[in-house]
Amino acid sequence: MIPKFDCYHAALHSSYISFDKYIKHLNRISFSGYAHLYSQDLQFFYFIKPDKKMPCLSFQDGRAVAVNPDNIVNRFSSSFSISTYRCPASYADYFSRIHTSDIINKNIAIDASTLAGLLGQFETKKITGFLEALKTGAKKTYIYFFNGKILGYLNVRHQDGFFEKNLDRSDVHKALNGTTVNIYSFSSSSAATEKSESADLPGLNNVNEASLKHVDASSPGVAEKPSSKFSEASSPKNEASSSVKKKDVGRRDVISCYEKILQMLEKEIGSIEFDSIWRNCAMELSAEFDFLNPFAGEFNYLDARVDLWEKVDTSVAANALDALVNLIAKRANLPKDGIKSIKNNFTDILVAYEVRN
Repeated sequence: MIPKFDCYHAALHSSYISFDKYIKHLNRISFSGYAHLYSQDLQFFYFIKPDKKMPCLSFQDGRAVAVNPDNIVNRFSSSFSISTYRCPASYADYFSRIHTSDIINKNIAIDASTLAGLLGQFETKKITGFLEALKTGAKKTYIYFFNGKILGYLNVRHQDGFFEKNLDRSDVHKALNGTTVNIYSFSSSSAATEKSESADLPGLNNVNEASLKHVDASSPGVAEKPSSKFSEASSPKNEASSSVKKKDVGRRDVISCYEKILQMLEKEIGSIEFDSIWRNCAMELSAEFDFLNPFAGEFNYLDARVDLWEKVDTSVAANALDALVNLIAKRANLPKDGIKSIKNNFTDILVAYEVRN
């Protein structure tokens, strides 16, 4: 019922990541889409959209129900897997509303003479919802509609579970001919889009309306949002004491140094290949520097910027980042002259943190 989109991570195992930190990482990079969590007995869809608390869905007896996102992991054993799929925020919004759908027509037999009229009803009535087609021995086929217009398809041309768009009408007719169709419409009330229906899963709290609404920290009477766990080179914290300020300057210089080196390496290697190389190198080094684990949510390099969790010790970070850039250069068969040239501009601060040139 919920299609796959562009795969961001596939089958990450819970023994290698912290789910809370992973979600913070996705929010940090303004990810939109969903995380599919699954074990032998359970599966959930954790929808993600920048700056908005989204409902999470489970399926009971073939029907989607909303569950409290804060308690999802508590329902799993210590062993589960996560796959994440990236899609436009509007699609994340749409599919997170599937739990509000109600069946409005069912068991309609489809043939060549009735299909066109059926699809026309969606446009005439401006239905937002989906068509579910069943055929013995085949996967269910879905057509998704928004305000009467076709949004996309699932299992029409391909049976791989991925979202399909812009298909030929002949493909649609072929997939639906001889099927039995059910039609679902999303709730039209504004409350249904903001409020999650409760779930009866044992051990899960019902989602309340307040927990799903985005809270603006600038609103009167609302406490200011806590600062991000990441600190960037261009955004040092304003500290009261001069000793802390000096420490911040040192940390900022360390981040700036290795940010410049990573930018240089990315330019030399090429963005697509570099992204794979640095993540593999970081994973390799995470046995010694655990914060480098790309899935831990404590370090990231994205859009030519370094994000580093503020609780990572600066000395540890400096030596870890030095090991990382040198390993990247080694894997890419690049000379280290460029690295040394940039480090020469930060000699004093690197010496203070016992980093060798």
